[in-house]
Amino acid sequence: FLSSLVNLANDWLHENKHWKIVNCETVTQYSKQKSEEVDYSAIVRTLRIWIQRSNVGYVRNKKNEMIFWHKDFKPKQRNCFLLLDDVIKQLNLAIRAGEVRGKIINVETVRCQATDNWLFNPQLTFVNKGNTNKEIHEFRNFVFIIRVYYETCPLDSLEEVGLKDFVPLNLSPENRKTEFTEDFSSVFNRASQWISKNPEVNFCNAQAVDTIVQEGESGPNTKVMTRTKYEKEAEIRFLRIYYTKPMKEFCDNFPLSLVDKTAIYLASTSIAAKKCQEQIDAWFANLSFDSENYKYRVLAAETLVLPPYVKDKKGVNFLKAVDEIFRCNRLEGRLRYAFLAIRLYYDEGYDSLRQNNEIDTQEFIDFN
Repeated sequence: FLSSLVNLANDWLHENKHWKIVNCETVTQYSKQKSEEVDYSAIVRTLRIWIQRSNVGYVRNKKNEMIFWHKDFKPKQRNCFLLLDDVIKQLNLAIRAGEVRGKIINVETVRCQATDNWLFNPQLTFVNKGNTNKEIHEFRNFVFIIRVYYETCPLDSLEEVGLKDFVPLNLSPENRKTEFTEDFSSVFNRASQWISKNPEVNFCNAQAVDTIVQEGESGPNTKVMTRTKYEKEAEIRFLRIYYTKPMKEFCDNFPLSLVDKTAIYLASTSIAAKKCQEQIDAWFANLSFDSENYKYRVLAAETLVLPPYVKDKKGVNFLKAVDEIFRCNRLEGRLRYAFLAIRLYYDEGYDSLRQNNEIDTQEFIDFN
């Protein structure tokens, strides 16, 4: 179960006191292992924590206490499913009630496979077998849940969670797979402009979410938390921005006009392995952080599944795959290749702020 993975991550952090969590994410991917001891192919969910090193060790909780934890918010209520706004309302009520006891690290949307009777368990790490296409596509029903990761620590004030979706434009059936459909980088630019114009919100996370556009729909209804996948239906990728802001009762004594909020200028960069089947730890260790992109403050990191692309020296095909919004999470065919990349979200306005204030810090990240 996912809770067991979170326990393992807590044990690791207790043993490695020079690392703190920057971000957490649930990664759903195709896994194939073949050796003398084991031979299996499956769709699995893993926990990935993005961490930051400091020269000073962090004061940890007691060994048997949690450094961070998670809580799932499901849309199912009695015999019906709630809409997204209702699930976010449940989340904020839980924060007020003390059920989310600490500082929020990350908020994400997790797509869960459901049976024909709409039974699902978001805690499962084994989704389904993956030896054949039939096994890979065993489930037609999907339920979206909201998962919150939080650092267990006392807080002076509470923050509520909000989100905003940015859907590609011109998604009508006649425009699909043509130059008239907006690509992902353009969607991201719109989101970045929105964040810079709303400095009163605190950026929490950005996530590329895949959903199904059913027949007759001009675009996805991102408020619906359930989907049934039928053959040949379109699947698109949109961008979801999560943010926090002080709850009203905690900001009455602090008018926004008195709060010094610096606007965030959100940017992103995507990184791929240089060769197929490269181990991710070796890949990450060999990355060069001399690029200008890594001199900014990293806000979040995301593991992406990309549509298949042909590697080329100029990286044009990779960038095109990153920019794709159609059928990004497909896994089919005889060879069943899955292409993964890492997308870093950072504040490109932070470096000038750091230089102006003579702040000498480096915020490189790692993962585990």
